[in-house]
Amino acid sequence: MKNYQCILTLLCLFTFLTISNAYPQDKKISLSGQVKDARNKLTLPYANIIIKKASDAKFSDGTISDEQGRFVMKDVNPGNYQLQISLVGYLPFQKDITIGTLSPFIDLGIVELIEAAQTLQTVNIEGSNKDGLSTKLDKKTFDLSKNTSQLGGSVLQAMQNLPGISIQDGKVQLRGNNKIAVLIDGKQNAIT
Repeated sequence: MKNYQCILTLLCLFTFLTISNAYPQDKKISLSGQVKDARNKLTLPYANIIIKKASDAKFSDGTISDEQGRFVMKDVNPGNYQLQISLVGYLPFQKDITIGTLSPFIDLGIVELIEAAQTLQTVNIEGSNKDGLSTKLDKKTFDLSKNTSQLGGSVLQAMQNLPGISIQDGKVQLRGNNKIAVLIDGKQNAIT
């Protein structure tokens, strides 16, 4: 009876070892590198690094580079991928990579990005001295021709959008006080 149990235990152990060797556990790989400028060799922080499966171009993993331009992606499954690195102001970088199981750590080395030079044709800067508001001791003057949001609206609508002006019960109020005079083109109006 003891021989039978011993043989059965050895047979189970042998079967387990055979199955575990036939179906090895998926090894997870760490992928790293550094991103630099191709022209002046300065490190590029906060670059976007992603890998996509080569077979169907689906997103697999991603990270960003740190202040020294270094990045690390942990727990990447072995397989064929497309590495994509992008940063605003630089041309996107793409490279096909194969990740195997021989080493648990793969260093891609230095990846250099080329600056995307764009030339502006013309830059025109225009300014105006008047902002549509004039303040004197006895009055405030608003010029609605300078206010593009009020083009095509009525005077009443324009007054409702002025700071401190409200209209309640058909009366124009300035900060809650209805004892004001409204002049349109320098003349008193029935609005008051």
